[in-house]
Amino acid sequence: MLESVETVTNRLSGVLQRLLNDVLAQSSSKQSLEFGDEQEHLNMLGQSFPAGAIACLIPGPKKLIICLKQLSSIKENDEMEIAHELGHVYLIYNNYPCLQRDPDSSRQEAIDICFSPLFDIAQHAIFYPWLKSNYNFDLYIMGNQRLCEFIKTNLPEIKINSEGDSVSLILYYLKYNVEADDKYWQDRMHKAYSKTTLLPLREMAEKVLPVIQELAINPLDTQYFIEKYREILRAMNIKQEIWPDFVIQNS
Repeated sequence: MLESVETVTNRLSGVLQRLLNDVLAQSSSKQSLEFGDEQEHLNMLGQSFPAGAIACLIPGPKKLIICLKQLSSIKENDEMEIAHELGHVYLIYNNYPCLQRDPDSSRQEAIDICFSPLFDIAQHAIFYPWLKSNYNFDLYIMGNQRLCEFIKTNLPEIKINSEGDSVSLILYYLKYNVEADDKYWQDRMHKAYSKTTLLPLREMAEKVLPVIQELAINPLDTQYFIEKYREILRAMNIKQEIWPDFVIQNS
């Protein structure tokens, strides 16, 4: 089911209401915002809610929908996830592009493996510090938990069997340098990536990381974001013919 912002607002804390109102103030005549539940997610996308996820954003040309696992009962931990999705809405309302699905299966595979995760990391570099400094939503706490789990459990099991595996490992390194701030675990990751097989991937990521971090300098400049995203793709040696449309159209 879908619910209006007005209906859901009363279930939110005061600070999340303030964030929501500030985001909506940017909307002008752009897409409206509504909230949906797990069934709405299934109806719209034809797939179950992502494993482990509490909230996710479904962007459309006329409507943005934040879907929640528990729409009827919003808990304190849910608010961090809602704040995260509102960060993406904030950028959309400030004319940031959205990644669109591609009918070409090979291009869509590139979006799923590389362009979409990279897009999220780049946006997180912009609004994570904004949410923390202005609303005290510290999303780095969740990033630190995920980084710890990645180092302890996931990284030892990862095998490099394809170019996609290498790209994913580069993105993990970028992700946890942007979305986490625990220096101890970041140092552990740096050391783990110093092994022979991972060192070239770390070196590639460290070429790209400063470009992503520069995005916070001009947080609401859409063209600056597109130019930096293009710079990242070049640095990663990704062939231009499979770049996302929003990068090509604005080149």
